[in-house]
Amino acid sequence: MKRRAKTAVFLGAGASVPFGFPVTSGLLPMTMSGLADRGLFEELNTPTNERNDMRELLGYLRGLFPGWNPTFPGDKLPLITEVLSLIDYSLAEAKPMQPGRTQEQSLRARHLLVRAISQILWEAGGEKMKNRPLLRSFRNWVRGTCAHNGGVITTNYDTCVEQGLFGKKKTVHERFDFGFSWLDVYSETRVVRPRPESPSMRWFKLHGSLNWLRCPSCEHIYFNPCGNIGHQQFRRTLDGRNTCYCDKGARLEVHLVAPSMYRTVRDSNLLEVWKNSMQLLLEAKEWIIIGYSLPTEDIAIRSMLVRAYHAEGKQPKITVVQHGEDAKSFYRLLFPNCVYHGDGLEDWLTTRLAGGRPARPKAKRARR
Repeated sequence: MKRRAKTAVFLGAGASVPFGFPVTSGLLPMTMSGLADRGLFEELNTPTNERNDMRELLGYLRGLFPGWNPTFPGDKLPLITEVLSLIDYSLAEAKPMQPGRTQEQSLRARHLLVRAISQILWEAGGEKMKNRPLLRSFRNWVRGTCAHNGGVITTNYDTCVEQGLFGKKKTVHERFDFGFSWLDVYSETRVVRPRPESPSMRWFKLHGSLNWLRCPSCEHIYFNPCGNIGHQQFRRTLDGRNTCYCDKGARLEVHLVAPSMYRTVRDSNLLEVWKNSMQLLLEAKEWIIIGYSLPTEDIAIRSMLVRAYHAEGKQPKITVVQHGEDAKSFYRLLFPNCVYHGDGLEDWLTTRLAGGRPARPKAKRARR
C-alpha cells in the first residue's frame, strides 16, 4: 500500500484541556459537586424533574460509595471510568451492585451519568471557554496540517476545535468527511449527506460527539455543524428536535461511547469511523499525537495504533505532545523512534508556529 496522506493528527482529552475542558479525572468530582450543590441539571426540563433526576443519581452514587460526603476530597474519588465500568459489568452480568437495586435503576443511573458528562462538557465549551487566541492558532495549524488528504482522529466528545473549521454550514458535507453518511439537522425533509469523494479534511471521532444525535430505530446520525445538540435527548418533551423522521415516537440519543473498561463499539456508523481511521493511519507518513495518554480502558485504540504502525515495513514519523512525562516510557516502548514533547500543547504549538515566540492572534477589523 502506498502512503498518500501527509499527516494524521490524533487528539486525546489533553488536547482540549488548555481551552477549559476537564480531563477524565475531573469528571466525577465535578459531577458529585454539582449534585451536592443541586446545580448539575437545569434548564432542560421543569425544576421539579431536574431536582428528581439529581436526587436519583446522587442516591445511586451514595449507595455505591457509602463513604462519600460533600467534604470528601475530589482528588481521592475514583475515575468516572471505574464507576461506569462497575455499572456496565452489573448490567452485562445481571448482577445488581446494591441490595434492592434493579437493573432498570442501574440503567437509569448510567443514563444520568452520561447526561452529567455531556452537560459538563457543553458548559465548558460555552462562555467558560478559555484561551481563545491559542484555540484560533491551533485551528489554523490543524487546517494547514491536515488539509488536502490529511485528517484528524479524536477520542473527544467536545467540538471546540472543529467548530471553527467548518465555516459555511451549507458546504460542510462537501468539504468534510466524518467517516459515515449523515442526516442534515437543518433540513425539513429527510436529506442524507453521503461521504464526499474529495474532502478537504477528514475528521473521525472514535467515541461519538456532542453534535451528533442517533436514531435507535433507523441508526442514522443527525449531525449539526453549528453546535452541540446532544442535550436534546435529555428533554422530556418529544418534538422535532429530538425525534427522527422515521418514527416521531423514537427519541434520538446523544451518540457517545461512555468511558468504561467494559465498552464495545457495535454501532454501524462508528464501525465505519474506526475502519476509516485505521486507513488514515496506514496512509499517513507522519502521526502527531496530542493529549492522549494511552489509557488502560482504550485497549482497542492501542491495538489500532500498533497494528497500523507495523502494517508496512516503513513506520511513520511519530510526534507525541503531552503535558508531563508519565506516558513517555510507554510511548517509547511501543514506538521507539517517536519524538516526545512533555511541556504541553501550548508550548509545543507556539514553538512550532513562531520559533519559540507566542503566536499572535489575528487583529479584529473594526466594524463600520
